[in-house]
Amino acid sequence: MDGDARTNSNIDITASILNLTYRPQLADLPKAVLRYAKQIWLDWIGVTIGGAQEPLVSILIEDAIDQNGDGRLTVAGRSEKLTLPDAVLVNAACSHALDYDDGNPQMMGHSSVVIVPVLFSIAERQRSSGRQVIEALLAAHETAMRVGNLVTAPEVYPRGFHCTSLLGGFGAAVGGAHVMGLSQEQAAAAMSIAGSQAAGLQSVFGSMTKPLNAGRCALNGLMGARLAARGFTVPLNLLGVRQGFADCFGTTLNSDKALATPNGGYFILNNWFKFHAACQQTHASAGAALAFREKHDLPPAEITRIQVHIPAFADRICNIQEPYTALQMKFSVRAVVALVLLGYDTGDPSVYSEETARNPQFIAMRDKIAVTAHGDQDHAIGKLEFTTRDGRSLAANYHNEESRPGIDEQERLLLIKFRGLVTPMIGADRADRLEAMIMSLETVQDFSEIAKLTALPTSNKHA
Repeated sequence: MDGDARTNSNIDITASILNLTYRPQLADLPKAVLRYAKQIWLDWIGVTIGGAQEPLVSILIEDAIDQNGDGRLTVAGRSEKLTLPDAVLVNAACSHALDYDDGNPQMMGHSSVVIVPVLFSIAERQRSSGRQVIEALLAAHETAMRVGNLVTAPEVYPRGFHCTSLLGGFGAAVGGAHVMGLSQEQAAAAMSIAGSQAAGLQSVFGSMTKPLNAGRCALNGLMGARLAARGFTVPLNLLGVRQGFADCFGTTLNSDKALATPNGGYFILNNWFKFHAACQQTHASAGAALAFREKHDLPPAEITRIQVHIPAFADRICNIQEPYTALQMKFSVRAVVALVLLGYDTGDPSVYSEETARNPQFIAMRDKIAVTAHGDQDHAIGKLEFTTRDGRSLAANYHNEESRPGIDEQERLLLIKFRGLVTPMIGADRADRLEAMIMSLETVQDFSEIAKLTALPTSNKHA
C-alpha cells in the first residue's frame, strides 16, 4: 500500500489481524503446531535457566529489589522472587542473555523472549492452565509475525532497529491480554499501548543492553495488557493511523501480506531454534565451517587463510573484528568460525568467555579470517573459502533453511540442549519433571507448578 493508504485506509489493520489470531482453540490446532508450541516453551525455559547466572541478570535483579523490594514471582534459574513487572523484565532479559533463543523470519527477531516471559509470570500468578498458555502463545506469536509482515521487517532491520524489541511488543501485549481473558478490543488497545513504547537499536549488540531491549519490550507488552484491562485510552489502530507506528518508523503497510494465510496455516511452523549459542547471523557461516571440518579434517595449522562471505546487513550486526568479551564473541562471525574450526562446541555457552577470547590459539585462528559483505547474498547462506599451507584452495557452503532438521530431529536436539542447560542448575530429577510437564503442557492444570520447578532453592541464592 502507498503512503496515503497507510494513513487513511478504511481497513483497521489491527482489528483485521486480531480477527485472524486472537481466538486459537487447542482442540483445533494441528499436531505439528502444538508440538512447535511446546518446543518453544521447552527452549525458552532452557535458555532462561541457562542464562540466569549471567552478570547482567544479577545487576537487573539487584536493581529491581533495590527499587521495589522482593515479590512473589519466579525468575527462572534464580532463587530471588520479584514483583510482576520486575519478573517479566528480568525473565525476558535472562532468556536473551546467552543469545541462544529462538526466532522467526517474519519478525526478523527473537519472538519468544518478549512473548513468553509475559505469559510465564501472569500464568504463575493466576495459576493458569497449560491449555491457556498454549492458546495465548499462539495468539501472541501469530500476531507478532503478521505485524512483521505488515511493516516488512526485512526493510526495517537494515535501518539499525532491533526488531525483537521494536516489533515484539505487539505480540507480548496480545499474549498478556489473552492469558488475562481480555476482549479482542482490549487486546487491540494493549497492542497500541505497547506499540507506542517501541524502541531498540542494533548498536548495542554485544553488550548487556541487547538483552535489556528484550526485557523492556516484554514489560511494555505487560503494561499494555494491564492498562487496557483498566480502560486506558489509546488509538486502537496505532499501526496504521496518521503519525502512528508505520508513519513514525518510515514503513508502508503491506496489509495483503499481513492477512495472508501462511503455508501450513501458522507462522509458528517457520520458527527456528538455535544450536550455536551466538547471533543467528553467524549460524550459516558456522554451518559451513562445520561442513568443512567434517569433510577435510585439517589441523588448524594447515589452514593459512579463510575468507568468509556474509550478507551486507549482517556486517553491521555480527562482524566485531576483535572481540574481547563473551557477548562480543557472540556477535563476531570471525570468532564463531574460529571456534568451530578449532573444535569448540559452539552450542556450549561457556566457550564464549574472556578467557577464550584471550587464548593465543583462538586469536591466531581468528586473525586468519577475513570477512567480505555482499548486498546480494541470501541471509541463510554461508560461504567460506580456505587456503591451505600446501597451496590448495577449498570451499564450503551451507544453507540454514535447507539444512533445517525435521520436527522429530528438532525435538531430539532441543531436548539435548535443554538438558545441557538445565540439569547443571536444578539437578537431573527436577529437570526430568520439568521436561515431562512441558512436553505434556496441554494437560497441566496449574502452571505455577512449572514455574516453581524452574526456581533455585534459597540456599543457592547468588550461586
